[in-house]
Order: sequence, then C-alpha cells, then structure tokens
Amino acid sequence: MGHKHNSEPGIKHQVIDPRFECPICLTCLREPYLTICGHRFCQQCILMWLEKKGSVCPVDGRVLKKETDLFLDNYTKREISDQIIKCPYPNCKHISPLLEYEQHLLQVHEIVSPTSSKVNNFQFNGEANGEEENESLWMSPGKYQSKADEATKLLIKSLFERLVILEQKSLEQENQLKTAKDKIAEMQNERLRFEAELALKVCNGTYVWNITDVKSKIRFMCKDSANTFYSDGFYTSYTGYKFCARIYVTPQQKYLSLWTHIMKGDNDHTLSWPFSGRICFTLIHPTKPENSLREKMCSRPDVEAFKRPKNTINMRGFGYNEFISLSDLTSQEFLNESDTLNIKIQINVV
Repeated sequence: MGHKHNSEPGIKHQVIDPRFECPICLTCLREPYLTICGHRFCQQCILMWLEKKGSVCPVDGRVLKKETDLFLDNYTKREISDQIIKCPYPNCKHISPLLEYEQHLLQVHEIVSPTSSKVNNFQFNGEANGEEENESLWMSPGKYQSKADEATKLLIKSLFERLVILEQKSLEQENQLKTAKDKIAEMQNERLRFEAELALKVCNGTYVWNITDVKSKIRFMCKDSANTFYSDGFYTSYTGYKFCARIYVTPQQKYLSLWTHIMKGDNDHTLSWPFSGRICFTLIHPTKPENSLREKMCSRPDVEAFKRPKNTINMRGFGYNEFISLSDLTSQEFLNESDTLNIKIQINVV
C-alpha cells in the first residue's frame, strides 16, 4: 500500500528532543527500552534489531541478551508524555502532547507522522515492496550514519549528565536518610534515658529492685566476696538525696548482705549534710506478702556513710551484713518462677 509522504521541509526532527530520539529509526522513542550499556531505543526497534542484525547494541556493539539486558524505561516514557509541541505546518496553531502529534498529522494534514513506530522518518514514492520497506528500516548505518552519530553523541551526553545528577541526588538522599535515622535513634535513646531518670527522680525515695538471674548471680558472688551488684540510683525527691543499694555474699558464703550507699546527686549543694532519715528494706515474698522480710534502721550523723559523697558513690555503706541466709532465701521461696528477687528500699528524710 502506498504512503503519502511529507512534502514540508524541516518537519521530521523539528519537534523531537535529541534525548528522545531512537538511534535506529531516528524518531521519537516509542515504549523506550534502556540497555545495560546505557542506550535507549524503541521497544520494537531494539527487539527487531537483535532478531535480525545479531545480539549486539547498534551503538557500541556490546553483546546484549534480550532476557536480561533490556529494561523498560518508564522514567523516559513519562518525560516524553510530558512534552508539549506546536505543529510546524504554516498557519496551523495546533498544540498537543508529543505522543498525540501523529494523530493530529493523520487527521488534519493527512500525512504520516515522523514519530510513526513503523515508517518513522523514511520517505516512500509510490508503491513499496513490504519486505524491502521493512528491510530498509534496519539499514545500519548507511546514508543515515551522520545523523545517527550526532543523535548518539547527544544521547550519551544527556544520559551521563542525568546519571551524574541522579547519582548525586541518590547519594544526598542516602546521607540525609542515614542522618535522619541516626538522629531518630539518638532521640529515642535520649527519651528512654530521660524517662528512666525521671522515674528514679519522682519515686519519692521508694524503689523496688528487681534482681534477675539470682541463682547465677549468687554463684558468681560466692566465687569471690569482692563480687557485688548495685541497683540503679534513685532519689528521695526530685531535688533530694540520691541513693543506691548493693548486695553481696559474705565470705563464709552463708548470707546475702544488703547495704545502701549515698551517691553524688544533682542538688547536693542545696541539701543538709550529713543525711538524716530512716531506711527500710523489704524482701518481698512473691506469693505470700505476709511472709515478706522487713528491716528498718535510722541514720547516724557520726557514720561516714551518711556524709556528702566526694566521688560518684560513697564507698562507705550502711545496712545488714547478714540480711538473709542463702538457705532461707530458697527454702522460704523468696525467688519467683522467673528466678527474680524483689527488694523494696524506702528512704524517708527527717
């Protein structure tokens, strides 16, 4: 079947951005495919090229596998769909998206569009043999060598420019994401620390020490009387004295010792020294509250343990060297099912 040909000069490439030009058919990309070597072609063009001309890239001769080395380029496809062009015909003021330009030419000017996926930029006179016409589409590079080379250079330049921009943006976004993640993690940790510290400051001198893995800790303390465990530091009030508790096993390995120590607090300079108050230890029975073990004691101004600490913790403590025997600890079932010991420490300032 014969085709009407384009009699108007300068129409073929006037409306096509070189970045969107297929190196094979030299017209606007249709269903653009990106090769692994970075070149773009019409889907139909590159598939037919690989089938008819061998499995190599038309631009750089690199071996291409249709199954793994070709990718649908949706980014470029969206760019093309956003292109708006004006009809180059004299006295025609039609403006349309690039992909609708062919339909305008057919309907208004009765001419085959230069972006047709089949005939593209090639001109025909009279009847054309279908096989010869089809073969002419795949002549590489022939009489179109110069134009193809120019289009290829522009394509490669545009490609690398965009790759550099995308890589820079990707790197910036990765750095921003990492910074944001680190900041979020830091804020979460800071929030957890603040909540933990706040709970210890507003407990009003009452702190429950939940000691886990008690049997393992006792075995560890029995190996050496210097092995000991400390509780968290807690306050008698938000701006009050800071205390902690300590346990260890006596050298004879018969008793669990329980002591309190004054720690350096945030407001020691506003407090009265030495500390004056009452201290109560309660070993909580997990199932029978009435069997809980309770011991009380009062501070003494002449004891070094109640003076203002000069270091992080006053190493002189005050408490019971034989708080409970290790045998009673197990026989009276003070350990709960999860091998945890619960000790309540209450400190009242007087």
